Amino acid sequence: SNSSAAAMGCSTSRCTVEQQDELFTIAAREMLLLCMQAALESSAPLKIAAPPAVENVRRTALSLRSCAEMAGSLLGLSGVVLEDGGKASSSPGPAPTGLLSGVLAKASALAEDAERSLSSAVPELAKVMKPTRSRAESESLTIEQRTQIAISHIADELDRSVVAFEESLKSAGREIVAKEQQAVLDCYTGMIEKQNFLHVVFLVRGLAPHGPAAYKACKGDAVCTFFTEKSGQRCMDSLMPLLQEAVENHTIKKTWDEMMARWNEANNKLGEFEFSKGFQQEQIQLDMTDYAVKAIVPEIGLLMGKEEAVIRANPLGRSRRPGTFALCFSGDPPLHSRLPEAHYFNRTM
Repeated sequence: SNSSAAAMGCSTSRCTVEQQDELFTIAAREMLLLCMQAALESSAPLKIAAPPAVENVRRTALSLRSCAEMAGSLLGLSGVVLEDGGKASSSPGPAPTGLLSGVLAKASALAEDAERSLSSAVPELAKVMKPTRSRAESESLTIEQRTQIAISHIADELDRSVVAFEESLKSAGREIVAKEQQAVLDCYTGMIEKQNFLHVVFLVRGLAPHGPAAYKACKGDAVCTFFTEKSGQRCMDSLMPLLQEAVENHTIKKTWDEMMARWNEANNKLGEFEFSKGFQQEQIQLDMTDYAVKAIVPEIGLLMGKEEAVIRANPLGRSRRPGTFALCFSGDPPLHSRLPEAHYFNRTM
């Protein structure tokens, strides 16, 4: 009879809350592993944005060009010329005083700097020294012209160093990770296995009762975003020693060091003259390995999130645990009641 059947316990046995949470935790970890591997094997770039300090370098180049004009104007007022042999002298007239006097005190040094730069500034110099110049004019080139050429050339070199550095950034992230891909994969795998999840059912399926509509409305990258927010810093700390050599040997480090060397020289030069001291900036302190790794980890997280959205849309056949992965990453059945206990026993299948 029906009453005897009920008494024999024909109703479906359900998971406990703990068992159901374990099922969804296994599925969430599996999702992270799938997404992480896809992100590391992807050809998509791992973008490293230029650090804010690059704008300091650009500002210094602009400041140098302003100083070139200022120095040229001040020196032009004094009538200072370069005599044959590169020595600075003044045309007859009242002795310069005040600010102009400070500039002229450096005139010989400026001339010498200009001379050293001329060997690499031949195209710029050619524009000034027209073929129609007389021998006398060539032998008596004003220091303002030499100074403007020299300072503008330093600014041009700074701009070129910025372009070289930014060009190296385009492929740096992917190339750095590729050098240590297995180590990075092992690092992430260890982090994922240790990850604890809070309200894991909500991450996987969205709001209660966790049915089809809630699953569809759930953020496509919910699990990966949670992982990056909770474990991103630990990933950075673990990857730092693993990726240090790859960063040190990459063009990103070489071009950064070259840019900084040019910038430090130019920035120090601005501080040597009263009229340009206001353009001098604070020293730039940046560890490129630290900066690169801290940029790479969020980028891996973004790629993982994109992959999660793809898997969520069609989870069948994507996991090593087909018995429960696709069940968890769906809205069917809704969780008005907990999942049948049979699914828990299939959790490793």
